[in-house]
Amino acid sequence: MAENCMSFREVVQKKGFPIRWKEITVNTGGSGSTIQDLKVPESAGGYVFRDGNRLQSYARNRFIYWRVHKDTLELVELSLDNDLHGNAIRLHFQDSAILGDISIFESRGEVVFLVATVSSVHRLVFPHPSSLQHQMSIFTDASVVNLCEPSDCHSISPVSNVAYSLHAAGAWLTTEGEALFALATSTGSILFIKLPPKGIQGIVTQHELKHASMMQRLWTGLVPAMIRGGPSEADMAESVCLHYLGQDVFIFAICRDHKLRMWSCKNQECVLVSDMLDFIPDKLDPLKGTIGARGHVIRKSVEGNMLHLGVFLNFSDRNQFCIFQPVLADGRYQLNLITTVFAPNEDLVEFSLTNTHLWSLWTTSESETVVRYAALDDDNFSYDPWNMVHLQQPESPEVIVPLHREPRETYMDYIFYPGRFTAQTISKALNIYRRSLDSLMGHGLHISSQVLREEVTAAVENEVGGCLA
Repeated sequence: MAENCMSFREVVQKKGFPIRWKEITVNTGGSGSTIQDLKVPESAGGYVFRDGNRLQSYARNRFIYWRVHKDTLELVELSLDNDLHGNAIRLHFQDSAILGDISIFESRGEVVFLVATVSSVHRLVFPHPSSLQHQMSIFTDASVVNLCEPSDCHSISPVSNVAYSLHAAGAWLTTEGEALFALATSTGSILFIKLPPKGIQGIVTQHELKHASMMQRLWTGLVPAMIRGGPSEADMAESVCLHYLGQDVFIFAICRDHKLRMWSCKNQECVLVSDMLDFIPDKLDPLKGTIGARGHVIRKSVEGNMLHLGVFLNFSDRNQFCIFQPVLADGRYQLNLITTVFAPNEDLVEFSLTNTHLWSLWTTSESETVVRYAALDDDNFSYDPWNMVHLQQPESPEVIVPLHREPRETYMDYIFYPGRFTAQTISKALNIYRRSLDSLMGHGLHISSQVLREEVTAAVENEVGGCLA
C-alpha cells in the first residue's frame, strides 16, 4: 500500500553555460558507404558516478549524458552543484554507425567508455573527477591524441566468406583492464573481441560464437554450403549485455527465436539456452508469434554481488517484462524467475532496472512521451503495476495571465519559480532591461533576495503599467 503512495517527478538540470561542443573525429577504418547501407536506431542514456551520493566526494551530483546518432556520439558531463567548463564533446566515428548502448566504467582513477561501431571497437579513457578541480569536466582536455591511441581501438576483421552486418553490441571492462566486446551479427553468431589492458603490449583476439545442435553440425559437415543455403537467422541476437559471475564474464543475448542464451567468455561456449515462451501464461500465448517493431531487449541491474536480468518481450499484440536472476546449481547455470510485469501495448523507447524497480520510457499512440515505473515483487505476476512519473512540461515562450489574476502576480510567480532562474541571472536581466550596467552597482550582483524581489517588482509593474496605458 505504501508503494502506491510514492510519486516521482522529473528534475531538470539548471541552466548554466551554453553548451560549446568540441568536435573530434575518430578513424575507424570503415567504408564511406557504411552509414547509407545500415540503419541503426538512435539511442541515449546516462551514467551516475559510483560515489555521486557521498557529500565529500568529488563526483557528488555529477553525471554523464550520452546520445548516439548515426556515426556521432555526444557526451556531456553535468553537475547539480557547479557549471563545468569544457563539458561537451562530439565524437565522429568516421563512416561507421555506432551500435547500441555505450558502456561506462570507473577503474583505477579513470572513467572508461567502451564503444562499438559496425566496423570497429574503441576504448575511450578520461580522467576521474577525483583528480580534477570542481569546475573541470572529465572532457575538458579531450583530444584526438589521447582518445585515438592504437592500443585502444580495433578494426573488425571478416570472420567468414558469408556476408553479414552488425546490429547490436555489449561490452565489459575486467578488473585487469581488458575490454571485452560482444557484437551480434545478422547471421545468428556473436563476435567476441578482447582488447588487452591499456598500456600493456598484447594481442587483440576475435572469436565467432555460434550455437548449433548436433544435427545442425552434422548437416553443416556433410552438405556443401551452396546446397544447404545461407546461415539461419532464427537465433539472431537482438540485444546483448555482459557481466561478471563467479570466475568468468558472460554474454547474455535475447534472440529472435525468443530464447535467452548465455555464453562464457573464457571458454567461448554457450552454457545456457532458455525459452522465454515458457514464462508466458498460456492464456497470453502469442502463438509463438511475430516480434513487434521494437524487438526483444535485455538489460541488467547489479546490487552488491546480485545480478538481475530484465527481458522485454515485444510481440505484435502485447508486451511483457520478465525479471530473472542467473544462479549456478549443480555445476550448471539456470534462470530463476523473480517476477513478470505485463506492459502497456505502446512503443517502448528504453527501460532500466534496479533490484527494486523497473523504469520505462514510452511513446503513446498519441505520440506523447511518458515515463512509468513499477515495483518488483518476488514470485508475482503484475498485471497493472505501473505508476506515472510526473514530467516537467516544456516552458512556453509566453506567460499566460489568467483572467482572475493580476499580471504582476503571474509574472512574479513565473520569474521566482524555484529553480527556474538564479539570483545572478535575474540581476543581470534587470541590468539589461534598464540599459545600464550601473543600475544595480549599489547592490552588486549578489544582492539579498528581498532587495532583488523589490527591484523585479518595480520593473514588472513598470512594464505592466506601460502595456495598460
